[in-house]
Amino acid sequence: MHTPQILKSFLPLAVVATAFVAHLPALAQSDQQVERGFQEFLAGDYEAAILTFDRIIQENPNHALSLMNRCGALTRLAEATADASYYEKAWNDCNKAIQIDPALAIAFYNRCSIQLNLGDFSAAAKDCDRAIEKAPGFAPSYLNRCSAKVSLGQYQSALSDCDEALALDASLAKAYVNKCAAKLNLGQLKGALLDCNEALKINPNLTNAYVNRGAIGRALGKPQSAINDYTLAIELQPNLAIAYGNRGNSFSDLGRYQEAIRDFDQAIQISPNFANFYVNRAIAKSGLGNEAEACVDLGRAASLGDQRASSLNAQFCQ
Repeated sequence: MHTPQILKSFLPLAVVATAFVAHLPALAQSDQQVERGFQEFLAGDYEAAILTFDRIIQENPNHALSLMNRCGALTRLAEATADASYYEKAWNDCNKAIQIDPALAIAFYNRCSIQLNLGDFSAAAKDCDRAIEKAPGFAPSYLNRCSAKVSLGQYQSALSDCDEALALDASLAKAYVNKCAAKLNLGQLKGALLDCNEALKINPNLTNAYVNRGAIGRALGKPQSAINDYTLAIELQPNLAIAYGNRGNSFSDLGRYQEAIRDFDQAIQISPNFANFYVNRAIAKSGLGNEAEACVDLGRAASLGDQRASSLNAQFCQ
């Protein structure tokens, strides 16, 4: 078997996914239309819920509860359809609800959720701070703040928030997923594994739990175990680029470079601007002795701004 020349200088890194809980609307009050919208939301009929809240808001433009709940329904619709334009509408509704009634904790929580989806983790954490100040017993606010802190690299603080979320609601499987991610980044592999396993006991369909557990398996030197978990993640979410990329890394660990390349091809098809996939495919191609093709991938990664790829390209491809 050909030893990858590039691999001697660079080891592919696993990417750890985080999770957050989606919005739940405020509990409906006595208003029958608000109750109807609430039930439509719970049934997953977000478009119907939005139409119901539209009618209430048309009659009363300052109905803060309906604005807040329409914000939540729009957020869920954005998540379900991958249409980011709904986030702007949701944001406007929550902002107006807060202007009318600054005590609405879930309006701040909804904004936290929107910003998590959009990748603005610092702003998300601040809105979750406000939600917690106004409703300290609402577990999802701690969960979402935990998720934001994991993404910000504030792992110890994230663990505290997820522990608080679980103290309030022990059924929050995603809190265990986030604890798993935080501990993995802290190098606490055994603890991370326990948390991912606990998450999957509660909900065996959590894609991110399998992704994180796969990263743990690879870090523990168990590439086949990692492959198994990444495969489960792909079965649940076939368009998850990170799962293909990470499984490709594990195939490379075993010298199964053709399978690795197929996974990197799929990851690149889904996320063509993620430089790390090209670097890792270059490693696999180098493992097969295809140095010229490996250099093409390094060049592509370098063009996407990856400094490591630039260094490897200068070292091996000039």
